[in-house]
Amino acid sequence: MIGANTVEKTVPQRMRPQQTLGVLRALASAWKWLEQKRVQQSTMRRLRISETISLGEKRSIWIIQVDGKDYLVGGSAGSVALLSALDKQPSFRDTLDQQVLSTTEQA
Repeated sequence: MIGANTVEKTVPQRMRPQQTLGVLRALASAWKWLEQKRVQQSTMRRLRISETISLGEKRSIWIIQVDGKDYLVGGSAGSVALLSALDKQPSFRDTLDQQVLSTTEQA
């Protein structure tokens, strides 16, 4: 019977409204700071790998974007080579709009 009357129930204490607001403000500030860092890092990068295709046996080709220009690069276990500088191709939507416009002008 020792300890039967000495069991204490722990009841969680509630946070005060001021404490809750303080925690929310701190979380909002941290979120804003992280978002600014993410945007800053993405705008500072000059080099980006747009696509990668594995050709098997440690061989791959990549489309690499450097300062807004695209390059086709190939690589194997022992070498890397520039295959071609790629020209920007108009999007399908732009091509379609141009075709519709030229057909309309001819009519």
